Amino acid sequence: MISLVQAKTLALASIEPGPIERLPLLDAQGRYLTEGLFARRGAPPFDNSAMDGFAVSSADLAGAKKDAPRTLKIIGEVFAGDPLPDRDLLSGEAMRIYTGAPIPFGADAVLKSEHSSDDGQRVVAFAAVEPGANVRRRGEEYREGDLLLAAGTRLDPVALGLCAAVGLMTVPVRAWPRVALLTVGDELAQPGQLAQAHQIFDSNSTLLAALAADAGAAVVALEHCADRDDELARAFERLLPEADLVVTAGGAANGKRDRVKGVLQQLGGTLGFDGVSIRPGKPVGLGLLRRVPVAILPGNPLAAAVTFDQLVRPMILKRLGVVEQRRRIRATLEAPQRKPPGLTAFLPARWDGAQLKLLNPAAGQLRGWQGAEGWVVLPADLTELPAGAPVDFEAFAFPACQGISPFAHEDDTH
Repeated sequence: MISLVQAKTLALASIEPGPIERLPLLDAQGRYLTEGLFARRGAPPFDNSAMDGFAVSSADLAGAKKDAPRTLKIIGEVFAGDPLPDRDLLSGEAMRIYTGAPIPFGADAVLKSEHSSDDGQRVVAFAAVEPGANVRRRGEEYREGDLLLAAGTRLDPVALGLCAAVGLMTVPVRAWPRVALLTVGDELAQPGQLAQAHQIFDSNSTLLAALAADAGAAVVALEHCADRDDELARAFERLLPEADLVVTAGGAANGKRDRVKGVLQQLGGTLGFDGVSIRPGKPVGLGLLRRVPVAILPGNPLAAAVTFDQLVRPMILKRLGVVEQRRRIRATLEAPQRKPPGLTAFLPARWDGAQLKLLNPAAGQLRGWQGAEGWVVLPADLTELPAGAPVDFEAFAFPACQGISPFAHEDDTH
């Protein structure tokens, strides 16, 4: 049995970043940039109006107010999408302007429409304006050459909008990792089928498929087989050609009916590790069969979820070209906790910004885990923690991702 740190190192070493492909923006949603995005030009690319009104020289309206208005001659109008006016604004003149339109030379501010009245020929200003008022300056948002998105940025709607804003039609991303899932056990009936009295429904297939999709994988196969060596062997033969990663659940512990690791070795595979010092999920293993990593997870749902989260999710993210760093929040236990020595324990919990709420479901339960927002991590070297003891809360939401070098895999498609 090895430590979680050692297991993560071996798991990540077993898989390579996926090939790079260039995708249209909307097809790339949810992927991660493989290289930084730099501005091709500044934004805005020219001084423009932040609202409808009149382009003016602020000096012409110095001291203007309701009982001392200033009157300017209207010499034209400019709309968003118009070129820069070919006539400069002179003292005593104004130009009607609309939001997004370029500011004419000679103007340094925009007078709001509600602070004026006009007859089409002249505008009466009832307020002064400061230089730069209601003007969006060239390069105000970003300048040419600025880094807008770092490598490893997840392409959410805002990031995709930025890509479009700099004129990109396609972006470089890693291909979706192809994950095949296999649940094992005579005790499992499939949802929608009739369960015998001695059976339970297979929840792991749905749970793990959803966790894989949430990590960014494409689930290419979802199968179940009985506790038989020949069925397991045939399942591996079907799944290996389709997948970058195979994940099994059930048949992970040592015992007569727990045979996944044995079948993998019979087929010529090797075991990277067999057992990790975590709770729940200690029997988890990792194999390599025909160059495809095989994550061998326990069958209890919470144990399967913890081991997936701590070992398989980082593998999927590496295939996508990123490493993930979750937020760690220092909190205090509301109740005492005990655990076996030498095991790092993961307890599902909620965090409301001030108080930690442990959920504490058993390894075979899902209902008590529902609504978890992260793990409370109890260190391996401690066995008893009193109420009020400081602990780390590892939050699921808003992790930081850092990109892996785009040259970490040579099989590029562009």
